[in-house]
Amino acid sequence: VGCEILDVRKMGAEQNHLRVDMKDANGRTLKLVAFFAPEEWLTLSVNDKIEPLIKVNINEFNGVRSVEGRLVGL
Repeated sequence: VGCEILDVRKMGAEQNHLRVDMKDANGRTLKLVAFFAPEEWLTLSVNDKIEPLIKVNINEFNGVRSVEGRLVGL
């Protein structure tokens, strides 16, 4: 089954962080981040299917709080 990657972007000065927008089998979308992503994650592409392990956090940036998914495993 898995989740489909809708968008994937490298972030950071060293391009070692990852932002992934994905959609599950029911069409629900979620934005994930992976800080200091393993090298093999940096090769993910749009339309790839993944089975993500996610940790849900509250992110606060510039005074704005939001729910954020952290990609912790594939």
